[in-house]
Amino acid sequence: MSPIVLHIPHASRKIPEYVRSTFLPDDAATERELLVMTDHLTDEIVGGFRAEVDRVIFGVSRLVVNPERFPDDADEPMAGRGMGEGWAQRTRTSHLASHCGSSARRSGAG
Repeated sequence: MSPIVLHIPHASRKIPEYVRSTFLPDDAATERELLVMTDHLTDEIVGGFRAEVDRVIFGVSRLVVNPERFPDDADEPMAGRGMGEGWAQRTRTSHLASHCGSSARRSGAG
């Protein structure tokens, strides 16, 4: 293992259909949310780094599950704003999902 690990948690725009079907906004509003909340191209930027550098690149959008949040909403300060491990709120404070089933989402997060 390399002494350098690059953590790229928010580059993906992937939203599995079983999660997308729980989102309340239409496709255009979801696209706008992805534009705001995605760290665009960061996975491609680190792709050019030396081969001996390890990378951890998360495979789904942070709108599905945010790997930088505590898994227990009781420990996560942002959970009170609907932005815990699984997000229920959008950045403009309107609802994102009909329920915040992050444990169910986690099964497809890889």
